[in-house]
Amino acid sequence: MKSKSVSSVHSSKIFFFALSAVLVFLGWKFIGITSQNIESQSDISSLRTQLEEMQSRQENLKRMENFFKSDFFAEREARMKFGLQKKEERMVILKEEPLSSLNEKNNTEFKSNGNDESKKSSPGVTLNRSRWWDYFFGN
Repeated sequence: MKSKSVSSVHSSKIFFFALSAVLVFLGWKFIGITSQNIESQSDISSLRTQLEEMQSRQENLKRMENFFKSDFFAEREARMKFGLQKKEERMVILKEEPLSSLNEKNNTEFKSNGNDESKKSSPGVTLNRSRWWDYFFGN
């Protein structure tokens, strides 16, 4: 008799709807937990990316700090800002000329040299090469 009552309970519509409601509730909770897990994973990956960027910036700042503490930097700044020179050094100051005046000057010097190289390449490049040749080997 007990088996008939158990089987009748399992076959009743109320049991079916109650079981369906429990399964829907559990499925809903499972979907919620899964979406939270996915969201947490994306947050973790973005935080790891930020951590790597910050570590990279920190390394760059440490390198800059070491550079600014170095004797090389101090000497360079003293040379640039205060004109520091050592005993056996000579200072050379190069005067900046506008690019257009340099091109005109190079063209006139190139034409006055009477070189035939003007047909091969532009005058500025050839003139520069010939000037270095003259400087090192004398012409």
